[in-house]
Amino acid sequence: MMHRRVVRVDNLAIMLLAAEVWHWWIGVALTGVGILVGIGLLGVYLSTVTAQKYPGRKYRRQSDL
Repeated sequence: MMHRRVVRVDNLAIMLLAAEVWHWWIGVALTGVGILVGIGLLGVYLSTVTAQKYPGRKYRRQSDL
């Protein structure tokens, strides 16, 4: 005979509250990561574009020859 585990109402309320709090904190963390990734991509893009317009000494010497 199988025994079913009884979930009490107070345990269910605590679990639902924990799920709600976890949901919000995961959203905050993912938003922060998304902002950091966006800033990183913008930085890489700007450094690539700037490097093409203003090459460093090493690349200028090779093109002058």
